[in-house]
Amino acid sequence: MLAWGLWSWQADRADLVNALMLPVLFLWCGLQAVRWGRSWLIRILLAYSLGSLVYVLIALGVSRSPWWDVAQLFPSDDLDLPWGYPRVINARSVEQNAIPALSLLPAALHEWQRAKSGRHQWFAVAALVSAMLGGYALWSLQGRLGWMVLVLASIPVLGDALRVHAVWKIRPKKLLLAVLVSLSILLMLMRPWRIQSGAVGWSQGFCDERLSLHAAIIRDGSASPWGGRLLVAKYQLCDGSPAVLAPSGGTVSMAHNVVLDIFLDAGLAPVVFLAAALLPLLVRIVSKFWLAWSHGGWDWRVSVCWAWFALVICEWTFQPLLYSDGLLYYFSYFIVAALATGGFRSPGDSARMGLRLVIV
Repeated sequence: MLAWGLWSWQADRADLVNALMLPVLFLWCGLQAVRWGRSWLIRILLAYSLGSLVYVLIALGVSRSPWWDVAQLFPSDDLDLPWGYPRVINARSVEQNAIPALSLLPAALHEWQRAKSGRHQWFAVAALVSAMLGGYALWSLQGRLGWMVLVLASIPVLGDALRVHAVWKIRPKKLLLAVLVSLSILLMLMRPWRIQSGAVGWSQGFCDERLSLHAAIIRDGSASPWGGRLLVAKYQLCDGSPAVLAPSGGTVSMAHNVVLDIFLDAGLAPVVFLAAALLPLLVRIVSKFWLAWSHGGWDWRVSVCWAWFALVICEWTFQPLLYSDGLLYYFSYFIVAALATGGFRSPGDSARMGLRLVIV
């Protein structure tokens, strides 16, 4: 990227150091999570979820006019930020901070239906309220990605509530849990709200032009295999009208996908190296979650970890996370490493919980 002139050592040396060091540092910290125990891992995930929720709620408060107009929508507007730089940023970047709290909904319902003490019930209520506030923030910003994360986060909990038992043998709490999770998914499907000024956010329905954009980049990527942001690719918007990815003057200039954005910037080689590093970890994560679910070890803590895994997958797939939310991008390396080591310690998985990596 230095050779292409996309970065300059004089102007961007801090970003260069961050890009090289922070993924390794967060990955190393994640590998230590198994030593801390899953209680510390859960605390870190919950702290991030609640902290980012507070951030986005404050951003909405300072951006509304007047501040008490809680029904105001921000489909594609820029929002004022309570701190950080720049102090004004687009709604899609702010939206990402509401998703972690929303994804707590399955864990909250799971803990509530199994809670036996007041302390666990209070946690379930607090997580449920946080999820509702996250959902409110997503509605205010007219974001859709958070609802996709919620659907993926809910699948294991819904399956755990219904498996093995015939419908007439399900306990009332389990049946109510299944109904509530199903209703939360149906709320996304119904899309009762509409935006008056153009097809933005929820008014687009299930159509997402990023799928067409990603397919076009993969189809035409051989025209620019070494990066440099030189690729020009034609794709279609949701209404069927033509659009183009171009370094300047096009409909978009980024792929809205972490891996494809790296390909556009620096070419195929770093994508191959990144895949070689992360794919084995992703396979290990999926296998550990499968062991937890198949052996009946799925509790609310595992549900929190699964929700974060769904969040990372969706963000890497549909957001230019490397540029829109650097903190979440680097933190995702911590998540992947911690889950790959079995940091959530799923019962029934008696295999080795540690993961030894040799970094050359």
